[in-house]
Amino acid sequence: MTAADWQALGYSASFLVLALAIVYVGKLARDAIALLRGYRMADMLTNKDNPAAAIEVSGYLLGLVFGLVGSFQVTSDGWAAQASELAMTGLLVTAMLLLNDWLTAKVVFRGLNCQKEVNENQNVAVAVGRAAGAVATGLVIRGALGHDSALLDRILWAFIGQAALVVVSLLYQKLTPYDDLAELKGKNLAAGLPIAGILLAVGITVEAVLHGEGAGWAADLQSMGVDMLAMVALLFAMRVATDRVMLGGARLKDEIVRDRNVGVGLIEATSFVTGAVILAFFLS
Repeated sequence: MTAADWQALGYSASFLVLALAIVYVGKLARDAIALLRGYRMADMLTNKDNPAAAIEVSGYLLGLVFGLVGSFQVTSDGWAAQASELAMTGLLVTAMLLLNDWLTAKVVFRGLNCQKEVNENQNVAVAVGRAAGAVATGLVIRGALGHDSALLDRILWAFIGQAALVVVSLLYQKLTPYDDLAELKGKNLAAGLPIAGILLAVGITVEAVLHGEGAGWAADLQSMGVDMLAMVALLFAMRVATDRVMLGGARLKDEIVRDRNVGVGLIEATSFVTGAVILAFFLS
C-alpha cells in the first residue's frame, strides 16, 4: 500500500471510531433518561436478565445506526469540519429517536406504562413494538435527511414522516377486530408482532417516499399523501389475504387473541413488511 492508501485508510478508520462513539453517546443519553425514571439499564440487562429491555435497547441502537449512517452528508472540506457534521447529525438522530420513545409511549401505546411494562413486567410484546418503532424512526430520518432540500426542510420532513408513522399505526389499531393495547398489556406477543410489522412497513415506505430529489413542498406533500394512501390500501389487502388465503380457513382474530399464536402474528407482520418493500422498490 502507498502512503496515500494508508492515509485514506486512517481517515476512514477515524470516522468509524467517531460513528461508534456517537452511537455509544446516544445509548448513554437513553440510559440517563431511563435512570431518571428509576431504571438502571445495566441492571435490567444483566442482573435481571430482562429480554424485553434487551429487545427495546436493540431496536433503539439499530434505529440510531440506520438514521446516522444513512443521513450523514459530507458538505465540508477537512477532517474537523466533516467530523463536526457527523456529530451534529448524530445529535439530531438521537434527539428524534428519544422523541419517538416519548411519542409512541403517549400515542401509539397510549394507556400503557411502557417503562413499567418493559422494565418491571418484562413484557416482550410491548418491547417488540417499541423496538420496531425505533427502527422505523431511523428509516424515516434516513429518508428525510436524504431529501434534496435545506436542512430545516429536511427536519420538518422527518417530523411529517414521524406523524405518518403514528397515524397509520393508530389506523391499524382501529381496523383490527380486537383490542390491540389490551392484548399487549396481557403480554400477547402474537398481537405485538403485527404492530411491529406495521411500524416497520411505514418506516420503509416513508424512507422511499422522502429520499432523493424534491419537487417543492406542495408537489412533495401531494406525492407523499398519494403514496401513503397506496401503502394503507396495500397493507389492508395484505391483511385480508393473510386472513382469507394464507391461514387455510383459520381466522386471524382467533389465532392471535384466543390461541396467542406467535407464528401467525409473525406471518401477518411479515406480510406487511413484504408489501412495503415491494411498494418502496417501485417508489424509489
